[in-house]
Amino acid sequence: MNTETSLQDLQTYISDRIYQLRISKELSARELSLSLGQSPCYINKIENCKSFPSMKALFEICSFFNISIKDFFYDLDKY
Repeated sequence: MNTETSLQDLQTYISDRIYQLRISKELSARELSLSLGQSPCYINKIENCKSFPSMKALFEICSFFNISIKDFFYDLDKY
């Protein structure tokens, strides 16, 4: 697997995982974005693979959902 494919897979995983967590709490992308102190379209851009969250943002997302970064990536090997 080349590096480009690996990064695309990682971005898809992160996008899908945030979507799953958000839907489980019945939040809109806008609500989650604003709860994180971000612009209203921030989460939408991540979920549509148009933006990649920073590590800081990823930790903030995990904190919001009360999960560890390890739990966030629990099934990464499926991608």
